[in-house]
Amino acid sequence: MVIIERLLGMQGDAHHILGLPKSDVVEWSNSTELSSFEVIRGVQFNTFSVSYAKIGLNFVECKFNRCTFKDLISDGHLWGAENCWTECVFEQCNLRRMIAPANSFKKCLFDKVSVINFKPHQTLFDSCSFSRSTIEGLRTHLISNNKIVNHDLKGSSQLLFRNCRFDGVSFRQCYFEGVSFQQCVFKDIEASGCKFEGIVSDIVWWDLQKSDPFTEFLMKALNLILAKCGRESAAYQEFEAYMIDYGTGKTTNKDFSACLYNSRVPYAETQKVINDLRKLVASFPF
Repeated sequence: MVIIERLLGMQGDAHHILGLPKSDVVEWSNSTELSSFEVIRGVQFNTFSVSYAKIGLNFVECKFNRCTFKDLISDGHLWGAENCWTECVFEQCNLRRMIAPANSFKKCLFDKVSVINFKPHQTLFDSCSFSRSTIEGLRTHLISNNKIVNHDLKGSSQLLFRNCRFDGVSFRQCYFEGVSFQQCVFKDIEASGCKFEGIVSDIVWWDLQKSDPFTEFLMKALNLILAKCGRESAAYQEFEAYMIDYGTGKTTNKDFSACLYNSRVPYAETQKVINDLRKLVASFPF
């Protein structure tokens, strides 16, 4: 049994801290504990099984060995700073707004995992396997903190996949600048609406892209406005005109909201779309 209060402020082996036999697989599915907004630092977890919960916990400078994570939902938590995950299994997890600064994943398995709006910083995946999963809205993130350094990561990449296998994985609306793939294997890969400028890869595993992440966002936003306000609305016509100007190169300005906040668009129309538009923005790598 896990009692989270025993882990807070402690460092060392979790089995020892909790007074459990080292050979035990620890089942941790207490949704109240796992959803609490606490930080666990410097603890080593061996053979823990975490499942069926929404994660609010952040782990910092922790080590996870042969742990399993199943049916989890996380919105910006779980993958805190400077963790090391070795031979762990992530299955059917929905992970949003993850950062994972200076995290290393080694020989981990990701199956039916969805990673949305991922902004990694000095993150390493070494000898990992990804199957039947989705990576959407990826964009590497440079953090101005010299103390957060991943010593396992060599070179200038902010995200490195090394000796990894991708099977049946979809990449959607991703920016690959600062991302490196070394000696990876790809099978049945889908890449759509991505921008591959700045990628480092020893093989080309993607097809020619018909659009980029920002254009994909504009199309979805226009359809949202159509559904909420109609084709004859000022909001739709203004947004459509902006989208055409951006697509033809007439403008390079990415401030799409300016076309909705002007004297030509009634306030009532803006209010119809603003909440759903914010949710859409949150799923894209801006």
